[in-house]
Amino acid sequence: MLAALIAVVITLGLLASVAWYGYTKLVAATDLVEHTNAVLITLEEVTSDMAQAEAAQRGYFLLRTPNFLNEREQALDAARASIQIIEQFTADKLVQSRRIDLLKDFWHSALPQPSQRREF
Repeated sequence: MLAALIAVVITLGLLASVAWYGYTKLVAATDLVEHTNAVLITLEEVTSDMAQAEAAQRGYFLLRTPNFLNEREQALDAARASIQIIEQFTADKLVQSRRIDLLKDFWHSALPQPSQRREF
């Protein structure tokens, strides 16, 4: 009788430890998914801000209206802030940090200053 009770207690202990292990893995995986989603959402914000800045720049080139320059600068400021957030999110991951560096290099080449406008 005592042996059966000990076996039940050991079995319950093993089941509890397996359940706890599974729970901690689930929590860790959930955290990683939330982190990934936050990075992806912020990258979408960068894409949207860059598209807005490009559109405003085209508007300025076509119409020479200063309001477009203000809109462009606001969009670029928002994109810069989003990139800084992504840098913080990915600071502990070397490969992703390198990709952010590539994004920043693209950033500097993608939108020339309005004074660098090419005449056709």
